[in-house]
Amino acid sequence: QFHTGEMIHTENSYKYPKAMFLKMLQEVGFTQVTAWTDPESNFLVCFAGFK
Repeated sequence: QFHTGEMIHTENSYKYPKAMFLKMLQEVGFTQVTAWTDPESNFLVCFAGFK
């Protein structure tokens, strides 16, 4: 049951530089297959595979 004015946490968003993100992938056994960015490199979508 929710109460009037009660806050609900719905999302966590983490942002990493590309190099740091790729390092984290490697540390847990994944490798980058390919990646896409917008023209200004404001965001990255990475397709990763398990080694």
